[in-house]
Amino acid sequence: PKTMKLFLRRRRGFAKLALQTGAALVPVIGFGENDLYSTVQFKSDSWARLFQERLQKMFGFALPIFCGRYWCPLLPKRLPVDSVVGPPIRPEAIVPEPSEEAVAAFHAKYCEALRHLFETNKARFGEAEMDFEIV
Repeated sequence: PKTMKLFLRRRRGFAKLALQTGAALVPVIGFGENDLYSTVQFKSDSWARLFQERLQKMFGFALPIFCGRYWCPLLPKRLPVDSVVGPPIRPEAIVPEPSEEAVAAFHAKYCEALRHLFETNKARFGEAEMDFEIV
């Protein structure tokens, strides 16, 4: 099955900033975003894949080869993208210097709200078999 992967596990700065300023975090999930571009998948033993993996180690992200519309590959395909907005998650108090535990707890609360939003809406947008993973 397809998987929606969100790269949030080590990205906690937004949660810390929300605790410091008292800003609410609003969970939002977009269904259909992954279908806007096609990507080339290289074989695991090909030189292109090895080059791609080396770049990923150097820069921290993979450099994908992608294509959108056939006449202009940088433009996305004309497909629907449905966004679902959840209720805001508010910090209990403004904390000028939050501890790592407080940041981790607030981050976990946000990630759980995203998971809940995904699970309760995936069937509505034709993605009932899709998995959700926070990496």
